[in-house]
Amino acid sequence: MKTKKFYTHLGCLVGALISFYAVNPLLAADTSRPVLTIVAPTAGQRITTAPADVLVRGRARDDVQVTSVQIQLNGGAWLPAATGNGYSNWTATVSPQAGTNRVRAYAVDSSGNKSRTNSVTFDYVVLSTLLLITNGDGGIGRNFEGLTLEVGHSYTVTAVPGPGQIFAGWDGSVVSTSPVLHFTMIPDMNLDAHFVPNPFPPAVGVYNGLFGEMPRSQQHSGFVRLSVARRGAYSAFLQRGTNIFPFSGQFSAAGNSSNNVNGWTVLLTLDLAGAEQISGTVNGGDWIADLLAKRAVFDINTNRATQFRGKYTLIVPGKGTPETSPVGDGYAAVTVSPGGSLSMSGTLADATPWSQQLELPRDGNWPCYVPLYHGRGSIGGWLIFNTNVPSQEINGTLNWIRPPRDGARFYPLGFTNEVLAVGSRYTAPTNTNTRVIDVTNAVVVFDGGNLSGPFTNNVRLLRNNVITNKSPNNLTMSINVQNGLFVGSVVPPGTDHTNSFKGALLQDLDAGYGFFLGTDQSGSVFFGSP
Repeated sequence: MKTKKFYTHLGCLVGALISFYAVNPLLAADTSRPVLTIVAPTAGQRITTAPADVLVRGRARDDVQVTSVQIQLNGGAWLPAATGNGYSNWTATVSPQAGTNRVRAYAVDSSGNKSRTNSVTFDYVVLSTLLLITNGDGGIGRNFEGLTLEVGHSYTVTAVPGPGQIFAGWDGSVVSTSPVLHFTMIPDMNLDAHFVPNPFPPAVGVYNGLFGEMPRSQQHSGFVRLSVARRGAYSAFLQRGTNIFPFSGQFSAAGNSSNNVNGWTVLLTLDLAGAEQISGTVNGGDWIADLLAKRAVFDINTNRATQFRGKYTLIVPGKGTPETSPVGDGYAAVTVSPGGSLSMSGTLADATPWSQQLELPRDGNWPCYVPLYHGRGSIGGWLIFNTNVPSQEINGTLNWIRPPRDGARFYPLGFTNEVLAVGSRYTAPTNTNTRVIDVTNAVVVFDGGNLSGPFTNNVRLLRNNVITNKSPNNLTMSINVQNGLFVGSVVPPGTDHTNSFKGALLQDLDAGYGFFLGTDQSGSVFFGSP
């Protein structure tokens, strides 16, 4: 009897609840999320059934009903999975890529609740044969056994040239100029390594040159030096003012190389046809400078610089008006050793010292570049040793940049002068009874340099190269017979102050040229026949 009453009360309670939720449906909403698991593939599994699709299997459950399962491969589109039992078990077929793949899946129930997104990562192994081919005398080293490799995996091969050969490049499935090739395997891949006879031994040596745009500017020009080794490797530097930018690289079998230096792109081409030079460009983004360097070939033991060996004097003429730039002539003494090494030292017409040392190329083209004014200025250009024209044994254009400087005594606004420099071979007298130039009665002419006007001193050059003054105003002058340079001092007529002067002789012209400094200007000095 008690049992019957219990079930009667229970039935009433259930009926009441049904009636309650029928009147208040929001209180009966399903908020429970379904649960999904991926059964296969398992995490990190290597599937080697390729090439074939892969079956993804899983389970899903919910306290009401799962209505769909969505699956995604490698971030692609979401696609529905299949089921025969309400997604208690579900499947989906995917077409993975070779290598690592990621499957993601989630379930949705009848109330629209989504499960947490589950994922699994697996490796899909596709095997393919790699074909390695050599052209020329050389071999290929590798970091793997066999030639059946996994598509999508990374490997390394190394081209090994035979004796007297160099590596010329890879082609086939991958194109590269690096002998060490890191590659990702693809189906039916082939790699061809090319080897050629080493073209670099005749080009081994030091190359000196210049880079610059036209017109030359201080920031976009300078000196370049490269040292090329027997297999085409090189070390080098660019110099701009006092800044040195080192770099190194490897020329290709065709003689080409690219490098990044100080944020500039430097393209180089080594002439392998016997021209003994390297050409190229320096690209600064908003400017491009041409580059040219020539090979130093002389050697004191095997290839003496016979045609260039000796001493020279060089004159850098003045230019412009005295107020804006020097009208005096700068100068230098130059020596070329039997081994082709050049040494130059002198003074420019604003009293700035300049000097350079380097090795000469076979054609006698001298890449002259000297930083000035603590690197903020420079003088540079190609000078040519011309042994076929005695009156111009050195000539060429020099570009002289002096930067502005507030408070400077001389030329505070700066200047850029382009002048034709000229030089002469110098031969020192072999005895004390030979004049350095063929002049006896001579003049020394002074002009510019804040003078009220030009004036001339008459002088006599004695056989022992002593200079005597023949004019009433004081003048002393002496010649260094070892290098052809001269120095002196003079008191301009009508004044009581003394000006110092200096310069160099050009024996081919039987004359001397130089400069003196006034209060804020540079003046010119000429010494020679009246």
